[in-house]
Order: sequence, then C-alpha cells, then structure tokens
Amino acid sequence: MDLLVCHLTRMSHGNVCVAGISLPEGRPVRPVLSYDQFRMSDLWRNGGPLSLGAVVSFGKGRPAGSRPEIEDVRVNRASMRFVYEAPREMFWEHLNRQASRVFEIFGNSLIHLGGGRYGCPENDGDASLGVIASSVRPILRLSRKPDGRNSVRMIWNDGDHGFNLSVTDVRLYNDEGEAVDRRTIDRVNTRFAEEPFLLSIGLTRAFKPEKFERAHHWLQVNNVHFKNSPIEMC
Repeated sequence: MDLLVCHLTRMSHGNVCVAGISLPEGRPVRPVLSYDQFRMSDLWRNGGPLSLGAVVSFGKGRPAGSRPEIEDVRVNRASMRFVYEAPREMFWEHLNRQASRVFEIFGNSLIHLGGGRYGCPENDGDASLGVIASSVRPILRLSRKPDGRNSVRMIWNDGDHGFNLSVTDVRLYNDEGEAVDRRTIDRVNTRFAEEPFLLSIGLTRAFKPEKFERAHHWLQVNNVHFKNSPIEMC
C-alpha cells in the first residue's frame, strides 16, 4: 500500500498520527500499528520516512476500521519506507479531489459540544478523515493548556457553524509537544488572507473530558495546506 501523506499530527507522549490518500485508488487511509504508535522519531525531520507530501509504502495492510474510524488499515512498521516526495502540483490536486464540507464528510452524527467544539458520540459517525475547502478566512491563536504548554487553536466559520478547534499540525510543534512562537502563527494567518488553502481535518479517538457524561470523537484541524506551497506552512 502506497500512501500520499496529507494528515500528520502531533499526539501526546511523543507520538504522531499519519494518514493520507492511497495510491492509485485515491481513498482516505489511516495506517495503524499493532501494540505500537508512530513516533516523532518517524518524522522526516528526525531521520524517519514520514512527512507531508511524501509517498510512503506500508507494504500489505488489512482493514481494521470501525465507526467512525473506517479508514484504519493495520500495517507492519518493518514494511514502512519512503518512496518519493510528490510534486506540489500533484499533492494539491489529490487534496482538492478530496475536498468537501464538514457535515458532508462526517454526517449528522457530528454535533456541537459547546464553545465551538464539535464531535461524534463514541462509535458513531460516517468517517474520521477529510479535507475542507473554505472561502472564509480562519484565524490561528495560541492557547495555554492546563499543564502550561502552548497549543494552537483555529477560529473559523463555515456557513451557519462557528468552530473553535484544536490544531495538531506537526509543523506547529516541536518534538516536546510545545507550540511554535507567535511570529510563526502570525505568518500563517497572513497567508490565509493572501492565497487559497485547504484544511486536513479529522476526529480524535474517543475520550471523555471531566464535564461530559460520555466519550466523543472530537473534531480537530490536522494540517493546513496553501496552494502555492502546500507542503511548507510558512
């Protein structure tokens, strides 16, 4: 299985999540490992094979999906290898083919959970990965987590819905999980005003914050892609 990587996100404990578009089929796929996680050390910047715009071979995989993570395919880490870096025109074209609207991707199970946050109840939802095209300019903001670390959030409006979503793009975080400085955020916000963009979005694995009675899969922004340089953020 060859995968064009267009979702690459920071997770906790030094882990990352990778997903993309299978080639040549053109369907969304999230490779998952048995009893392991992809790690920061698997990123290209750290000597590994994973980067946005890379085509990575994962060998033979087997479907492992369940709602809403229907895209999951179980793979073997030993089979993972970098194949080539996609030309930016090819990368943008594949992203653009996937582009849709939020509720067309995730279905009616996606509900507002307060404060601009959205999610699907555990084990519900039509999908967990997508690409959004929007003519409305979003805004990135730095936010402080309870543990004192900076994180990034996106304030964005899509028609009748206002979103305040976590942004987990690995390019906005260092290997310790700390968000980049405000100047980088400002440069990205400037680009939103200057050129077309697409957003890779997805649902988290289900979890339940203290104030909620049940677990949800929370909507987040996985990556930001600008047309003129969809692999580089700024």
